[in-house]
This record gives sequence, structure tokens and C-alpha cells, in this order.
Amino acid sequence: MKFERQYTFDLTEIESDISELSCYFTFENAEVFTQENKLIFKEKVESDEIKTFELSVEVAAKTRPKLIALLDVISFLTGISITTYDVSSSSFGLVDDEMLPISKEVNFFYEGVDITNDLNKILDFLTKDKFLIASILDKWNKANYLLQSDDSSVLLVDEAILNYFHIFELLSDTVKKDYELRIENELNILLKNFLNKISFDTDEVINSKIQEKKKVTREILVGSFLPFKDKFKFFLETTELFDENTSFFVDNLIKLRNSIAHGRMVYNMDIMAYPLPPFYNTSFRDRELVTPLTILAAVSISKYIGINSWHYEWEEVKLLLQPSDTVIKKYLNNDLLDFNINAVNDFNISWYSLYRFYIRCNNNMKINIEKKVKQELTIIPFEELLIENIYDLAIILCTTQDKELFSIIRKIIKTAIEQNKYLYGNYKDIFYYLESINFNTKKIQEVVKDIIS
Repeated sequence: MKFERQYTFDLTEIESDISELSCYFTFENAEVFTQENKLIFKEKVESDEIKTFELSVEVAAKTRPKLIALLDVISFLTGISITTYDVSSSSFGLVDDEMLPISKEVNFFYEGVDITNDLNKILDFLTKDKFLIASILDKWNKANYLLQSDDSSVLLVDEAILNYFHIFELLSDTVKKDYELRIENELNILLKNFLNKISFDTDEVINSKIQEKKKVTREILVGSFLPFKDKFKFFLETTELFDENTSFFVDNLIKLRNSIAHGRMVYNMDIMAYPLPPFYNTSFRDRELVTPLTILAAVSISKYIGINSWHYEWEEVKLLLQPSDTVIKKYLNNDLLDFNINAVNDFNISWYSLYRFYIRCNNNMKINIEKKVKQELTIIPFEELLIENIYDLAIILCTTQDKELFSIIRKIIKTAIEQNKYLYGNYKDIFYYLESINFNTKKIQEVVKDIIS
């Protein structure tokens, strides 16, 4: 006998409003469509079971995998996590056509935008590359669900980050053979050039030596196993997502992932920064990495499938990636010409990026930053300064002994506090953050207190 399991989702009751979704599509023996602010999933299942309870259990078990996969597809295309927790009602019974969709034509509209082509490509990949696509979409949806269910991203963010990394690991394995081939070709070129220059043997003997020396040369230069970092960066390169800032971002992500996966000892038991977490949160000090990580995971999936979803979001978030230490040092050494730190630029160098670099660099580099900031502030008119962006940097430089620099910094801090122009809920929140990462703020707070008094 043929039975049908139906799940209904009230789109107006999902935590993030998704009522602007309109769709109809099928996948294998499942049908998904919207009707009157409801998302409806129907799948036909054959069974010889007669007992009602056993039949219900069997039908539910057989329909759940497809339900999860298609909810993951919808979640990816909309950016709103929908899971089985959002089911408002369900039923099963003998096949009937009591509820029919308005249209039988495949379509997918969200917020008035037609993304049917992206839907079709995902469903095609879900057919021919079923397990990989189902895995990466589910991990992305799970990570998003954890973040959306989290109050201020303080409870479940570590687990979400690991799920995003599982996506990167799976995608990086898709280019492993191509990367191995590149290594093989480069080793052949390297050894051939070397032996041609120092050897007097025939080409036949040289080719034999290349094969003989290739394994040990690879072991020295690459190692027996390909590092995840290199495989993933190769994936980013092949999908045109790789540049210097993205490379630095990935390096920081890997450090964060390793801290979460392998355990990091509590580094401060005196104070925490807002929003206050319920447990010691490994990723809290690097929380600014989470949003671009989410988008990078999404656009990586899109690039693998060959669709444009999340491309615009990635181009926007790339402007917020921190520049590499190498780029900042070039800036400090005046090696970057025609450059404006007070405006959007190709290097992503900003007042805030200088602040992030300052709190982790050595004392000699701190002196260089102070000199460079003075140079910039004596050129840029005060009324043109991005006060919200420069507030953090001004705070950590307010103990400077340079009277000319302090005069400008004093005005910045006073303006920021009086006009509420900072990246926090309270001007003091930066003190809590700095202290939580063991940056001494005692002298800084005394100076700020004097400025605003």
C-alpha cells in the first residue's frame, strides 16, 4: 500500500520571519510547496505494515531524511534556519489529493527575488552528489540554527564554528586530487630544472633520477599528508575566493578552530566582556570572525555547486576582513602609496584594524603605530574622522607621552563619549573587553576619567 506523510510549517511562527517565501518543487517522491503562509512537505511511502503504530513509525522514519535534506535546501537559499522543530502539524494516511498546490510549475521566490535556477542546480547536485551536498547543507543549516537559537551568540557559538569547519573539510577534499596533481607537476619541474643544471646525464637517466628523488623531495617540502589549510586555500583559489585578506582570515579561523577542538585553558577569571556568557567561551575574544565565517561557508558551497547565492553578501563582508600583519607593516613603513586609512580602501586597513593589530603586537611595533597615527591625525581634518571606528584606537593610545597626539586623542574620546559614537553599548565596555584578554587598562581608565570629568 502507498501512504503519504505530510508536514506543515506555519511560516509566520518561525522565529525569523520567512513569510515572503513562495515555492513549489519536487525531489524524487517528495513534494514541497507554499500555500497561505504555510510551507507543506508531502512524501509518498510504500509499506506492507498493517498495525497503525508500527506503520506511523515506519513512515516517519522513511520520510525524515528527505524532509531534513529539503529543509536544508530552503534554509540555504533563504538564510533562515528551518528545522523539524518548526513543524506546526503533521499527518499520515493513504494517498489522497485533498490538498493540492496552486501551481505545478517549479518555482522559488524569496523576498520577491526569483532564485528558481539556484534551486534547480542544488537539486541536481543533490541527485548526482547526494551525500556530500546533503552533508554540507545540513551542517550549514545546523550551524545557523545554533547561532539563531543563541542569545547574543554566547552559548552555542563554539559548536556552530566547528560545524562550519566540517563544511570546509568536506569541500577541501573535493580538490585533493587536483592539488596532488599540482604538487606532482611542480616537483617534476623543480627536479628537472635542477638536474638539467648540475647533471651531465642523458634525458633518460635524468627522468629516472626524477622518479627516484621525487618521493624524498616531497617529504621534505610538503610531507606525507596534505595539511587542511593548504587544501582549503587551494579550494578557495580554484573557486576565485582567494586573496591575501581571505588567506589571513582563514589562518585566524584555523587557530580558533584548533583552540575549540583541542581545548584552551581559561585565561582570565577576574572579568568578562559583554555580552556575558554562561560558560567560558573559547571563541568569545574572536567573535568578530563568526559572521564572515558564516558567509564564507555559504559562498564556498555556492561556488562548488555553481550558483550565485551569497556572492553579494561575501563581497560586502570581505570589506570587513582584517588585513594581514604583512600588509599593516607595509602601511606603517609607508610602503603603501595613495592610501587613505579614514576611508574604504583595497587593503582593508582602518583605524579599527590598527587597534586589533596594536593589542597583539610587540612594544616596538606599538611605537611605530603611535607615530603613524600621529602622522595621519595631523593631516586628516577632525570633522572628517570616523569617530566610531577610531574610538577603540584612541582609547589604547590615550596614555601616549606625545602632547600633540594626546591633544587630538583627547578630543576624539570626549566627542565619542558625549555623542555615543562607539561600537559598544557603553563607552566602558572596551575596558571590560581589554581586561578580559589581559590587557591592563588601569592607567587608560584614569586618563579617560580625567578627559570626561
